[in-house]
Amino acid sequence: MKLSRKLNWNWKILLPLVTAILLISGCRHDQDISGRWQGTLAVPQGRPLRIVLIISRSDNGAQNAKFYSIDQTTDVYAAAPVVVHDPKATFVLKFPQASYEGKLSEDGNSIAGTWIQGGRLPLNVERARQATTWSMPTDPSPHAVQFVTVEPGVKLEVLDWGGTGRPLWAAPARNAGKAFSSR
Repeated sequence: MKLSRKLNWNWKILLPLVTAILLISGCRHDQDISGRWQGTLAVPQGRPLRIVLIISRSDNGAQNAKFYSIDQTTDVYAAAPVVVHDPKATFVLKFPQASYEGKLSEDGNSIAGTWIQGGRLPLNVERARQATTWSMPTDPSPHAVQFVTVEPGVKLEVLDWGGTGRPLWAAPARNAGKAFSSR
């Protein structure tokens, strides 16, 4: 009995230590791929679409991406954190439901990958350089955006296209949860 307890105690200490050593020695930290990336998605039976990804690192160290399909819309789509495990890079878009997986090049300046959205299409992206950066479309109806706290944990997005006069829609706090009123 004493021998089995001693072995059990040793494994409780030894196993986490061996695991940590293997992880540290066998893996590199996630590579920072922050910056602007761009590539062209060849859509079957359609014109090619230029794609722009702007990847940034947040304060907590996660890499996040903003996705633009600049030939279709001025909208920006946020991607779930970008995961880079050399040499593989992946991210998922919540809307539209799509994902991307690719292999980061040795020099870290291109990703050969696949766009997955109802099917699989090749999408290779490269780091944009000043000379090759595509211009982003501007919003055809410029407006100001602000968030108003309605109650704790609830914010209302307010879009202002300028102009004067009363708003077209109003929802006074006393009528919260009821139909909107134009009064």
